[in-house]
Amino acid sequence: MNLPSVPSRTMHWQPNESHHPHDAEPTSRWDRWMRPLYWLAGARWETLRFCPPTERERVAVIGSTVLIPTVMSFLGMIFYAKSRFAEPPWLAVLGIALAWAFVIMNTDRILLATYRPFQAWWRKLLQVSFRFALAGVVSVAIAFPFCLDQYRPAITHRYQTEFQG
Repeated sequence: MNLPSVPSRTMHWQPNESHHPHDAEPTSRWDRWMRPLYWLAGARWETLRFCPPTERERVAVIGSTVLIPTVMSFLGMIFYAKSRFAEPPWLAVLGIALAWAFVIMNTDRILLATYRPFQAWWRKLLQVSFRFALAGVVSVAIAFPFCLDQYRPAITHRYQTEFQG
């Protein structure tokens, strides 16, 4: 008697049973440099070492999509502090910028690590929408202080002209 198959709640891709730990691809110097990007993409080296180099490169590129907003959010917070305060305490600014970058990195990393291509379309749409919203927040956080800094002389001139008139 054939029983109907029940979808499992495990990984979508199951490792090949015939793989032996000694069958893994050799570790290159490039892989050692890319491990932080693998981690940012939510992948584990123990799994990736069985993948071909092209797949590891793809995962590293996905990790860079987390690294770039993290760096930009860090710089954006420093720009904001520079434009908001006349003499900012730089140690506090660096601490706040690191904390903000950590929040952005963790949120983005969680979104990537929990994304599953076999989920319902509305769950995928929700995750992608949240990622776009996160990108929007980071963009505004970077653009606002940058614009203030770029146009500060024009804004100051305009205020002085209006106050004199």
